[in-house]
Amino acid sequence: MRFKTTVSARAKLVDHNGAAISAEQMLKKLDGLVCHTDSVLNYAELSFADACGLRGGHPRLQLDGKHLAMAVEVDSQRKLSRKELGELRGDLEGQLSDGIGAGCFDELSAKTGLTVELQFPLKARVAQAEGIAWLPRATTASGNERRIAAVARLVEAEDRKPPASSKSSTASKKSASSKKAAAGKSDGKLAESKPSESKPSAKKPNLKKLFRLLDKVERDQLFAQIKSELEACGNDLSMVADGELPYGNFRDPKLLRLLLTAGLPPETIDVAGNSLLIQAAAN
Repeated sequence: MRFKTTVSARAKLVDHNGAAISAEQMLKKLDGLVCHTDSVLNYAELSFADACGLRGGHPRLQLDGKHLAMAVEVDSQRKLSRKELGELRGDLEGQLSDGIGAGCFDELSAKTGLTVELQFPLKARVAQAEGIAWLPRATTASGNERRIAAVARLVEAEDRKPPASSKSSTASKKSASSKKAAAGKSDGKLAESKPSESKPSAKKPNLKKLFRLLDKVERDQLFAQIKSELEACGNDLSMVADGELPYGNFRDPKLLRLLLTAGLPPETIDVAGNSLLIQAAAN
C-alpha cells in the first residue's frame, strides 16, 4: 500500500506586461497542463526521501472553481509523519516558486507569451491519503500540445481586438452627441449639424501582438515577423506609454533601430522600470 501526498497552491496566469489574466475560457483550457519533463523530486532535499521511496512530483495546473492552482503529487511507501509533511511542504513551496529547474511551463510561455506564477502570500494546502501519485503517460505530451494550442488561439483572438481606449472614446463621442441633440430639442429647436472644428484624435494602434513578439527570448531571430507586425500597426510607436514596452535587453542593433525609426520614444520606460537606454546598454 502506498500513500499519496498532494501539495497545492493558488496560481495565476500573467501576461507579458505582468497583468493577471482572469479569462475563464483560457483558465479552463489550462486545466490539466503538466510539467511532465521534470519533477520536484529531482531537486528536493528531504531527509526521508530515500527511506520512503518517493515517486511522482510533476507540477500540474488545476482549475479550483474559477481559480487556477498548481498541484504536485508524490507517493511514499508509508504514511508520512506531521513533521515530514511540514518538511515536504516547505521544500515544494520553494521549488514551485522558483519554477523548478530551467522552467516548469516554458513551452506555454514560448507559444503564448503567458506565464504561470504562484500567488503570494503562499498558502499551500497539504493532503495525504491512500493512493499513488500521477505519473506521465504516453499521451501526456500530446495533451499538453492541445491545451497550449487552444490557449494560443485565444490569445491571438484577444490580440486582434481593438484597444479598449478606442471603444471608450467612441462611446464617449456618441454620448456627447446624444446630449447635444437632447439639449437642442429641449430648446424647441432642431440642433443644426456643423462640421467639427477639432481634429479627430489619433487612434492608438493595437500593439498587443507586437509586444508579445518583443517579449520572446528569441526576439532577435524574429526580425521579419516583428517588422511585418510593425507595418500592420502603421509603423507608429510614438504613442507607446511608459510601462507598456516589454524588457528587451536588445542584442541586435538592427531591431532597436527598427523600433526607433517607427517613432518609439528614446526615453520610454519598460514594464520593469528600465529606460530604453538601459535595455540597449545591457548588451
